[in-house]
Amino acid sequence: MEIAPQPIELLGYAASLLVFITFCMKTLLWLRVVAIASNLAFIGYALGAQLFPILILHGVLLPMNIFRLWQHFSLVRRVKLAIKEDPTAEALLPIMHSVDVEEGQVIFEKGQPADRLYYIQEGSVQIVEFKKSLKAGEIFGEIGLFSEGAVR
Repeated sequence: MEIAPQPIELLGYAASLLVFITFCMKTLLWLRVVAIASNLAFIGYALGAQLFPILILHGVLLPMNIFRLWQHFSLVRRVKLAIKEDPTAEALLPIMHSVDVEEGQVIFEKGQPADRLYYIQEGSVQIVEFKKSLKAGEIFGEIGLFSEGAVR
């Protein structure tokens, strides 16, 4: 005799599938949206199956994911406003992180992971491989961000 899964079990499977899908996401926005859906599904499952540790976990994760989604939209809004007010890279300085580099210091090397681009606020940077000098107001390091494998 075959026993069909109960609706509450199906909700548990759906919640688990949503968690799995979050590991496949490539963009932060959709990762948070699917994570919130997963939290809601797990809360429903935990309530129905009386699984209180799962209820507590996803009861804590839900507001965290909502807060992170709000932060994402806030950052996007700030970037759009900064670019609208001043369509130069300098408009983004308030939301960038400053890094002081000593003269002669290597910033990155070929083959390293590309996880950021750089804006020269003052001074200059030598791109040795291309025998090129960049000056204040220029951006570099962006090519690696868009390369296959995101490497320099």
